Amino acid sequence: MLPCGRTGKDVEVDVVIRSRAPYPVTISVEAVGRSRKADRTWVNEMVGKHADLATNKLVLVSERGFTKNARELAVAHAALPLAPEDLEGTDPAFRIVNALPSLWPKLLSFTIEKARVFVHRPHEGLSWFWAPADLLVFLDSGEEAGDLLSVIRAVYGANFERTAEQIGLADIAETTESGMVWQVGPGWTVTLDDGEHRVCVRYDETEEPELHAVEKIEAHGKVVIKVGEVPLKHRRLGEVMYAYGEGHVGEQAALLVASENEEGGKLTLRFRTDAGTEADPRDPGQATPSE
Repeated sequence: MLPCGRTGKDVEVDVVIRSRAPYPVTISVEAVGRSRKADRTWVNEMVGKHADLATNKLVLVSERGFTKNARELAVAHAALPLAPEDLEGTDPAFRIVNALPSLWPKLLSFTIEKARVFVHRPHEGLSWFWAPADLLVFLDSGEEAGDLLSVIRAVYGANFERTAEQIGLADIAETTESGMVWQVGPGWTVTLDDGEHRVCVRYDETEEPELHAVEKIEAHGKVVIKVGEVPLKHRRLGEVMYAYGEGHVGEQAALLVASENEEGGKLTLRFRTDAGTEADPRDPGQATPSE
């Protein structure tokens, strides 16, 4: 939103890019996706809109390109007209995007059915028990860390890449479902600002509750891996090459964008839920662990 210099009211702009060095600069981007080329009417509308906004440089993007008169009008008003261009063949300067005819995103969910906790008990050594999901977990300082299910989900999310490597996620080509035992430990510790702490659970069946150090946790459950293909279209927009596509991973619609310039490549993947909101595919909250 940019304030109108004439009325003071905020005006919506598609994209605003600000730079503060060496002096403030505001670049505004307006984009249109129609079945025909952008004409003088749309260019006039955008130029007039930004005449009262604090826009130092106006960039106009039209998915279908511009008519000759519209492009000349944009340039005459110092606006930059850009249109995506289809890429054909390969470009040796940009090898990442051009090497991707399709991508296969994978959605992994781990449903916890039961968990076995191994602890060091005084005078007994290592022992284990089947733990409820709401078992409280502590640090050796006595500080509560949360319930067992929340702690497992947090550790799972923080170690997703290691988990993916352990199950060979990169080599799985089809949707699959199987049992899995996911382990935390042995020798489970947490590093905080004041040093390293052991993770503990509390044993209450004594006159004074005891904290028993957790050696490891085995989470037993079911892992489901859903695989979907997303065919990509390849475009160039100014100096940036990008590829994009839409498809499904399981029942979820997925939007994928890969972009690249001289500095390297970037990949973005978003899932769209039933409610129409976007979901981060690496968010452990997307999994559905149970007791």
